[in-house]
Amino acid sequence: MPWELDEGNRAEARRPHDAQIQREQMNRVGSGQAMPLGQSCGDLVMGLRARRPGLDETLHAHVHETVAGPKAGEDAEYDAGLYAAVSEAIDYALNALEQGGRWSEPAPPAVVAQARRAAHIGVSMDTVLRRYQAGHAKLVDFILEAAEHETSSMEPAAMRAVIGLQSSVLDRLVADVSLEYAEAAARAARSSERQLAMRVQSLLVGTSFDVSGLNYEFDGAWHICITALGAKTQQAVTGLANVLGASLLLVQRGEKSVWAWLGGPRRLSASDIERAHLHRHPTGVILALGEPGEGFDGWRLTHRQAQAALAVSLLTSKPLTRYADVAVLAPWVLDHTLAQAFIALYLSPLDEDRSDGLMARETLRAYFEAGHQVRAAAATLQIDRSTLRKRLTAIERRLGYALRARQTELEVALRLEALSNGDSSDVRLVRWRELAG
Repeated sequence: MPWELDEGNRAEARRPHDAQIQREQMNRVGSGQAMPLGQSCGDLVMGLRARRPGLDETLHAHVHETVAGPKAGEDAEYDAGLYAAVSEAIDYALNALEQGGRWSEPAPPAVVAQARRAAHIGVSMDTVLRRYQAGHAKLVDFILEAAEHETSSMEPAAMRAVIGLQSSVLDRLVADVSLEYAEAAARAARSSERQLAMRVQSLLVGTSFDVSGLNYEFDGAWHICITALGAKTQQAVTGLANVLGASLLLVQRGEKSVWAWLGGPRRLSASDIERAHLHRHPTGVILALGEPGEGFDGWRLTHRQAQAALAVSLLTSKPLTRYADVAVLAPWVLDHTLAQAFIALYLSPLDEDRSDGLMARETLRAYFEAGHQVRAAAATLQIDRSTLRKRLTAIERRLGYALRARQTELEVALRLEALSNGDSSDVRLVRWRELAG
């Protein structure tokens, strides 16, 4: 196809754009536009970086809300890749601000990888590019707001240089993303894996019911969906199907990502898969499991559950995550702002004690995990029972209600907070880069 480029042609295609960016930057320097950045721009970048990862979360949510495409929760791998791309694009833009007229870098790895992923799974180039444009516009708003409130020496000429530089950043991202997408789309058009993936996607959303040639029984069978990330995912899933004697429908979603369904006439449990997976000890692979589902509707539902489980698993270090274990957490993980508000609603009253609520949280976790058994919880905490009772009474006084009245909410808030601690957004990025590339 005319839009497929080899490495030599690809480099040639980029040179005019690179030269244009460099000329624009040199013109800004020569005209004095880049020179006013200086210390004020350093302060601006420092202020924006201090707002991470909230800035990342906000831009990620913004591109979802303003541009139609795969929605949060529908495709956990695509969503995680988009989050990584947004985060690296922000770093890219802030690095450009720091370097000023000296800036000239190719698109970051996560941006390139997400362009390829979008082409492979059929997200249109228009959607991909409009999401970058929406994210750029929102980031410029943040930059202007930060310049107004966090710096005192940003001159109008400097602000014009900042906005001009950010336009160059967007131009470079759009050029690189367009090339990567076009190449990947050309390869995918000839790929039998892509054709299978698109057929399965149509079955999942209900735009097709044609299962001919898939060599997998849908109606009258039980299914469990597995989302696998990491190296050698195909081998890991195929091995599980062989060990468990199940039929396998496997869809390649990228170099290190697969969707797979294990099916058959008998009800295969998630526990069966968990035992087989942990016994085999595959390295560099994580699995997210749905729950058993029967028939065509069950086949679809277990996939949705596996996607929800994957969204949670990317915040942990577990090799396998079952939907049943994280079902109460999954909806909150998909909405960072609501999750933080939920945590604050139920746990912020605990922060009034001398330990800033750390002792109260530790006490509640032990008490809930022990099933409200004072003796067992006290042993876990290595304190006597009377001390534990005093702590629980103090906690109820701060909360303003008995623990049993809000036990479910408190437990969910504690688990969400545990996921959020240690910069869960950074954990998600690291896990995604390690497992999916």
